[in-house]
Amino acid sequence: GKPGFVVGKKVGKQHIDVQTFDTVKEAREHIASSQEDLEAKFKKLTVIPFERRETNEPRVGVDHRNGADVGPEQFSETFGFRGVQFGNYVEQDRRQSDLNQTFDALMDMAAVLGVPPRALSLNGRLGLAFGARGKGGKNAPAAHYEPDTVVINLTKGNGPGSLGHEWWHAVDNYFGKEFGAGGFATDGARVDRLRAEMQAAFKAVRNATQVPTLRKRAAELDKRRTKPYWNTPLELSARAFESYLIAKLN
Repeated sequence: GKPGFVVGKKVGKQHIDVQTFDTVKEAREHIASSQEDLEAKFKKLTVIPFERRETNEPRVGVDHRNGADVGPEQFSETFGFRGVQFGNYVEQDRRQSDLNQTFDALMDMAAVLGVPPRALSLNGRLGLAFGARGKGGKNAPAAHYEPDTVVINLTKGNGPGSLGHEWWHAVDNYFGKEFGAGGFATDGARVDRLRAEMQAAFKAVRNATQVPTLRKRAAELDKRRTKPYWNTPLELSARAFESYLIAKLN
């Protein structure tokens, strides 16, 4: 376009151009008289695209429960989680629905991975929570993993479809803590005590999730962040695992 004087702001490593003017005078006058207009345009330009579907699609698959509701004892016995917690505002009927959906999702995941259902609790180290552990707000994540407490939290109404993504973070963290110096195995944690085959497997995951096409898509999501998030080994591996589960289940 034609040369001009740009009003904008630096975000992270890039500069966001909000509006261009022919003269410095016009630019300064607009800043003085239309600050709110410029801020609204800037806000629109810095919206980060949503990284996954906004709603989870209904599950289609094997009826693991024979149409019956899963009770807390059966859920606990099947997977061996350290504990299952519900937030106070998660109504009773919602609790049953969450247990049923998560039971099915975990059984699906165990089948895809070829492991016993009880292996998913990582030797009983992992806990589950449903809408119980904060991180609310307009753009709250559908689920998150807490490495300090070793808990996956599924937020009210959105969590089950994101379970695989967060479970991978838990596995990644489990191997980083249990067999190394802490942290996450895909994110540079030393895993000295892992047997050679597992070290090679994690190295293969790191290499596979650093391919240029995946990095490029992740970089697009990170463009307007102050520091990389999606384009990190941690998130690249979790997103890849999530996509792997979806593809295998399809």
